[in-house]
Amino acid sequence: MTRITPGGTAGDVRGGVLSPAEAPLRLDITPTYADRFTLVTDVRASPRRWAEATFEEGIDRASRSLIFHTVLGLEVGPDGRPDAVAGWKIHAEDQEHILLGVRGPGAVARLLIDTSAGSVSLTTAFAFSSRRRRLVWALVSRVHRRLAAPTLRTGARLLSSTGDAGAGAGEAH
Repeated sequence: MTRITPGGTAGDVRGGVLSPAEAPLRLDITPTYADRFTLVTDVRASPRRWAEATFEEGIDRASRSLIFHTVLGLEVGPDGRPDAVAGWKIHAEDQEHILLGVRGPGAVARLLIDTSAGSVSLTTAFAFSSRRRRLVWALVSRVHRRLAAPTLRTGARLLSSTGDAGAGAGEAH
């Protein structure tokens, strides 16, 4: 299902739930659930800076803890680690993408941020081994999909306001 969320000057966001065959191989898991949302934007920054702006700067630590740890049961680490973004361990990184991952009892989760000229994409994926975690996600995923577009737009706004907009997609910050 592809949905378009018009953003005016902030750019359109297209996305929705992915079938198993559409899930990127880069995820390094076989997901039970995956979705992807793409923001059309002229903001250019490295995938790591997109992840930092979107998740560390755009969502306060208390809200992230509530969502990821309390609701979803994921074992998210502390902020400020060089091998992580927003407590999610960096599994892979290059000039065009960053793969973040965490696990918890009954679930393994991945966030994949892909950058290209004119857009940034966020793929969220879960591999569930617990029926309870799968049911919780079934309830939470509707809210997640409604918040994907505003979350990406917040990252773009923060990158623009900090002067990171226009930085090359491959540059490290």
